[in-house]
Amino acid sequence: MSDAELRAHQQAAAIAYLTALHDRCRRRFLQAAWLVGADPAQWPHLADAGVTTSVELGALLPFWSVLCDRYRAKLFTPQSELFGPREPQIERFSQFVHWRLWPLLASENECVRNVLRATGTLPARDRIGPAGALVIYMRELRLAADIRPPEPEDGI
Repeated sequence: MSDAELRAHQQAAAIAYLTALHDRCRRRFLQAAWLVGADPAQWPHLADAGVTTSVELGALLPFWSVLCDRYRAKLFTPQSELFGPREPQIERFSQFVHWRLWPLLASENECVRNVLRATGTLPARDRIGPAGALVIYMRELRLAADIRPPEPEDGI
Protein backbone atom coordinates (compact mmCIF):
# COMPACT_ATOMS: atom_id res chain seq x y z
CA MET A 1 0.00 0.00 0.00
CA SER A 2 1.32 3.42 -0.89
CA ASP A 3 1.17 6.64 1.08
CA ALA A 4 -1.41 7.94 -1.39
CA GLU A 5 -3.64 4.89 -0.90
CA LEU A 6 -3.52 5.25 2.89
CA ARG A 7 -4.21 8.99 2.56
CA ALA A 8 -7.25 8.23 0.37
CA HIS A 9 -8.59 5.83 3.00
CA GLN A 10 -8.00 8.37 5.77
CA GLN A 11 -9.89 11.05 3.87
CA ALA A 12 -12.74 8.78 2.84
CA ALA A 13 -13.25 7.36 6.34
CA ALA A 14 -12.65 10.55 8.36
CA ILE A 15 -16.28 10.95 9.42
CA ALA A 16 -16.51 7.34 10.62
CA TYR A 17 -13.35 7.67 12.71
CA LEU A 18 -14.37 11.04 14.14
CA THR A 19 -17.87 9.78 14.92
CA ALA A 20 -16.29 7.00 17.00
CA LEU A 21 -14.15 9.56 18.85
CA HIS A 22 -17.14 11.79 19.53
CA ASP A 23 -19.22 8.87 20.78
CA ARG A 24 -16.44 7.70 23.10
CA CYS A 25 -16.01 11.22 24.51
CA ARG A 26 -19.77 11.71 24.89
CA ARG A 27 -20.13 8.45 26.80
CA ARG A 28 -17.12 9.26 29.00
CA PHE A 29 -18.53 12.70 29.85
CA LEU A 30 -21.95 11.22 30.69
CA GLN A 31 -20.37 8.55 32.90
CA ALA A 32 -18.35 11.20 34.75
CA ALA A 33 -21.46 13.35 35.21
CA TRP A 34 -23.42 10.43 36.64
CA LEU A 35 -20.48 9.50 38.88
CA VAL A 36 -20.45 12.92 40.55
CA GLY A 37 -24.23 13.12 40.66
CA ALA A 38 -24.57 15.91 38.09
CA ASP A 39 -27.84 16.14 36.21
CA PRO A 40 -27.12 15.43 32.52
CA ALA A 41 -30.22 17.48 31.67
CA GLN A 42 -28.12 20.61 32.11
CA TRP A 43 -26.49 19.62 28.81
CA PRO A 44 -29.61 18.98 26.72
CA HIS A 45 -27.79 18.06 23.52
CA LEU A 46 -25.45 15.58 25.22
CA ALA A 47 -27.82 12.62 25.54
CA ASP A 48 -28.93 12.53 21.91
CA ALA A 49 -25.89 13.94 20.04
CA GLY A 50 -24.77 11.36 17.56
CA VAL A 51 -27.48 8.96 18.71
CA THR A 52 -30.75 10.47 17.48
CA THR A 53 -29.41 13.77 16.16
CA SER A 54 -26.50 14.47 13.88
CA VAL A 55 -23.23 15.97 15.06
CA GLU A 56 -21.25 18.62 13.19
CA LEU A 57 -17.77 17.07 12.97
CA GLY A 58 -16.31 19.65 10.58
CA ALA A 59 -14.45 21.49 13.33
CA LEU A 60 -12.49 18.30 14.05
CA LEU A 61 -11.18 17.94 10.49
CA PRO A 62 -7.99 20.01 11.07
CA PHE A 63 -7.23 17.77 14.08
CA TRP A 64 -7.87 14.70 11.90
CA SER A 65 -5.60 16.05 9.19
CA VAL A 66 -2.72 16.53 11.65
CA LEU A 67 -3.29 13.05 13.06
CA CYS A 68 -3.21 11.46 9.61
CA ASP A 69 -0.15 13.42 8.46
CA ARG A 70 1.76 12.50 11.61
CA TYR A 71 0.76 8.85 11.37
CA ARG A 72 1.96 8.59 7.79
CA ALA A 73 5.21 10.42 8.62
CA LYS A 74 6.06 8.54 11.83
CA LEU A 75 4.34 5.15 11.81
CA PHE A 76 3.45 4.18 8.25
CA THR A 77 6.04 1.91 6.67
CA PRO A 78 5.23 1.00 3.08
CA GLN A 79 8.63 -0.72 2.80
CA SER A 80 7.42 -3.50 5.10
CA GLU A 81 5.60 -4.97 2.12
CA LEU A 82 8.71 -5.18 -0.07
CA PHE A 83 10.18 -8.32 1.47
CA GLY A 84 7.17 -10.19 2.78
CA PRO A 85 3.44 -10.54 2.63
CA ARG A 86 1.35 -7.43 2.32
CA GLU A 87 0.58 -6.01 5.71
CA PRO A 88 -2.96 -4.84 6.20
CA GLN A 89 -1.96 -1.18 6.51
CA ILE A 90 -5.52 0.12 6.77
CA GLU A 91 -6.21 -2.38 9.53
CA ARG A 92 -3.03 -1.30 11.36
CA PHE A 93 -4.09 2.35 11.09
CA SER A 94 -7.62 1.57 12.25
CA GLN A 95 -6.37 -0.44 15.22
CA PHE A 96 -3.95 2.32 16.17
CA VAL A 97 -6.74 4.91 16.11
CA HIS A 98 -9.49 2.87 17.77
CA TRP A 99 -7.45 0.77 20.22
CA ARG A 100 -4.72 3.21 21.22
CA LEU A 101 -5.36 6.84 20.27
CA TRP A 102 -9.09 7.22 20.96
CA PRO A 103 -8.80 5.58 24.42
CA LEU A 104 -5.87 7.88 25.21
CA LEU A 105 -7.80 11.00 24.20
CA ALA A 106 -10.89 9.84 26.07
CA SER A 107 -8.80 9.38 29.21
CA GLU A 108 -7.84 13.07 29.17
CA ASN A 109 -10.60 15.30 30.57
CA GLU A 110 -9.58 18.36 28.57
CA CYS A 111 -9.56 16.40 25.30
CA VAL A 112 -13.04 15.04 26.05
CA ARG A 113 -14.38 18.53 26.73
CA ASN A 114 -12.65 19.96 23.65
CA VAL A 115 -14.09 17.29 21.36
CA LEU A 116 -17.58 17.91 22.75
CA ARG A 117 -17.21 21.71 22.59
CA ALA A 118 -15.78 21.68 19.07
CA THR A 119 -18.74 19.65 17.84
CA GLY A 120 -21.33 21.74 19.67
CA THR A 121 -22.34 18.86 21.91
CA LEU A 122 -21.33 20.94 24.93
CA PRO A 123 -21.93 24.68 24.94
CA ALA A 124 -18.94 26.85 24.06
CA ARG A 125 -18.42 30.50 23.21
CA ASP A 126 -16.79 29.36 20.00
CA ARG A 127 -15.82 26.03 18.48
CA ILE A 128 -12.56 27.27 17.02
CA GLY A 129 -10.72 27.44 20.35
CA PRO A 130 -11.44 23.85 21.43
CA ALA A 131 -10.74 22.57 17.92
CA GLY A 132 -7.43 24.47 17.86
CA ALA A 133 -6.49 23.01 21.24
CA LEU A 134 -7.00 19.52 19.81
CA VAL A 135 -4.76 20.35 16.85
CA ILE A 136 -2.02 21.53 19.23
CA TYR A 137 -2.47 18.42 21.38
CA MET A 138 -2.08 16.19 18.32
CA ARG A 139 0.99 18.07 17.09
CA GLU A 140 2.69 17.72 20.47
CA LEU A 141 1.66 14.14 21.26
CA ARG A 142 4.53 11.66 21.32
CA LEU A 143 3.32 9.48 18.50
CA ALA A 144 4.46 5.88 18.76
CA ALA A 145 2.86 2.59 17.84
CA ASP A 146 2.85 1.61 21.51
CA ILE A 147 1.12 4.63 23.06
CA ARG A 148 -1.42 3.58 25.62
CA PRO A 149 -3.96 5.34 27.80
CA PRO A 150 -2.97 5.51 31.44
CA GLU A 151 -3.93 2.56 33.59
CA PRO A 152 -6.83 3.21 35.97
CA GLU A 153 -5.76 3.93 39.50
CA ASP A 154 -6.52 1.36 42.20
CA GLY A 155 -9.99 1.70 43.59
CA ILE A 156 -11.40 3.56 40.61
